[in-house]
Amino acid sequence: MLISYLLYCLQNILMFLIRLYYDDAACLLKKLCLDARAPHLSSTMPPTLP
Repeated sequence: MLISYLLYCLQNILMFLIRLYYDDAACLLKKLCLDARAPHLSSTMPPTLP
């Protein structure tokens, strides 16, 4: 019973962290893709995307 409760709590914490950092990860992936496809455009963008 205790193990299942701890797993439930861990799952909730992980989901919270995923939601918290999802936007940052999406912006980072967009920047990496832009670097790979159009490096001349990427240099004009700030390192942190809005």
